[in-house]
Amino acid sequence: MMRKLFLCCFAIAFLCSCAQEIQKEKIPFTFTPERKLMSVPVTIQGVTGNFLFDTGAYVLGLDTTFAAKIAPYDSIRQQGKGYSRSDYAPEITSMMNGYDGLLKVQIGNYCFKAERFRVGDFRELLQIPEFDGLMGIPDSDSLNVWEVNFEENYISIITADSFQIDEKILTLPLRLDEYGFTFTTLPVTIRTKQGVEVKSEEEYLIDTGSYTDILFLNDTEEAKKLNTQNDSAYWLHDYHFWEGEINVCGRVKLDSARVYVYDFPLSNSKRSLGMNFFKRFNVFFDMKNRQLYLKPIKKKFERIKFMKRGWGDFSLKRVGKYDVAIDRICDYKDNPAIKAGFQVDDKILTINGIDIHSNSFIEDEDILMPAKTWNCHIYRNGKFLNLTLHRNLDRQIED
Repeated sequence: MMRKLFLCCFAIAFLCSCAQEIQKEKIPFTFTPERKLMSVPVTIQGVTGNFLFDTGAYVLGLDTTFAAKIAPYDSIRQQGKGYSRSDYAPEITSMMNGYDGLLKVQIGNYCFKAERFRVGDFRELLQIPEFDGLMGIPDSDSLNVWEVNFEENYISIITADSFQIDEKILTLPLRLDEYGFTFTTLPVTIRTKQGVEVKSEEEYLIDTGSYTDILFLNDTEEAKKLNTQNDSAYWLHDYHFWEGEINVCGRVKLDSARVYVYDFPLSNSKRSLGMNFFKRFNVFFDMKNRQLYLKPIKKKFERIKFMKRGWGDFSLKRVGKYDVAIDRICDYKDNPAIKAGFQVDDKILTINGIDIHSNSFIEDEDILMPAKTWNCHIYRNGKFLNLTLHRNLDRQIED
């Protein structure tokens, strides 16, 4: 009799666990073919579009073409153009309109109200024609755990009360600031291939819209130590990086990692963790208990790469809407841009006869990137000049 009772209880428990697993909705996401960014289907006001899922996005963003499909907005008050933190990318934020109001947003079966959103030319400005907008985890959610599963490429939203912590999971604090950005604090030990060791236990912005593994701004103590080995870094557009390994919490070692130093300011953090960090885990955002859980996955890590870049001799800045000029000459030994005579603020007009504008290095990549020599026509202090850049193609790398 006891045996039958035991088997009956076991069967009931098993069926209940199966039922819970069946009830877990898996919302698939994909990586776009060109930019390799996370794309999820999102329905707003009954209209479905493809949205960039970016935990670094503090507010819902709608491309103008998608916003036109759901306009007029009921009980919406326009805030005006731009926002107070536009020092990061003024050419982008100044072309957005901010709104207060309520939009009905649905991802899978989960619905929420977006109290604020922005409308702008995201497809053009961010060069992501596949997307109708971008969204992160809503800061209004205080009940659920958002799972981002990189083993099977899905997002799942479950109640925090039903979530069970695995002993293999790393448990970290999760903080949301007043703007809705998400942060975590974790101890890491970084070792580059050149033997530089950096230890850090600081707060990091969580940014799945970035390709990086781990990132430091140039003025951090971590970056200053890394920069003692400037000549061994890979120098790219506006940043440089080293390859090595990252030990997380003294428990998980991430091989084939890249440690980035950025040369331009971010508006909300001096340190961040990007997609190539989180892609090594299944990630759980516990919005109720303000915890971040990382579970290492067995799936072989495949780095997300955007393109083969080779213009690391100098970094560029946008001048006006489309033109570009040299923002900074990269600081490493034998930089060919220094030898060629380039200066900061030189406006680049053509390279090898190709008219240069803000999208040129994407549109004309197949022509520009393999060329060992760039014959550049520039404009400097009221004069037109011709400079020849003999490029070091050994420093090209997919990133």
